[in-house]
Amino acid sequence: MSTGQVLRIPFESKGFAGVVTVDTVTSTNISQTGLNALLNDVPHERLIGYPIMTATVEHAGSGYNAVFAWVQFVEMTPADESPSTAFLDNMPSLNQQGPFSSLGFLPTLFDAPANPNAPDLQWRAHSYLVRFSVYEPRVITPIAAFQWGYDLCAGKPSVVHATPLPWQDMLRWTSSLPDSLGGWDVNVAPDAD
Repeated sequence: MSTGQVLRIPFESKGFAGVVTVDTVTSTNISQTGLNALLNDVPHERLIGYPIMTATVEHAGSGYNAVFAWVQFVEMTPADESPSTAFLDNMPSLNQQGPFSSLGFLPTLFDAPANPNAPDLQWRAHSYLVRFSVYEPRVITPIAAFQWGYDLCAGKPSVVHATPLPWQDMLRWTSSLPDSLGGWDVNVAPDAD
């Protein structure tokens, strides 16, 4: 896949430097996204032009020092000014044990949204790289964040490339969707290990 716009976000965790690299491209064929496996009843040409986002993690720490997770929230705002819809997006994992889209050693976040039957709207994801506790209490700590998405107008998507967010932005979601994290608390003091 060709590279689109790349964003690099430096961070520090557990005394080690790291960087999140976010690559956002516009889909030009269905094979780039794998959406044919999910939306096989939609004509392929209607799934083109949406964003493909991949976020990778590099970190100088080894072993468990480099175990992280991704949490992603999405807000869809219709152009007709009807109420927006916001939700925790834990695809593809559909993780029932936590709010994570992916987790593990240097985890990758991948997303390729498409809403070909939706009315005109603004689709935005807020994506957070987090540390998480493996014991009680269940706490996640955001350490890097970015926003990305697309605008849909007259059935045509327009990609909105990734821009950095302050990791404290996660508090916006925990206050507006308090039950979305499934009992996990958020710590916004990333230097407190």
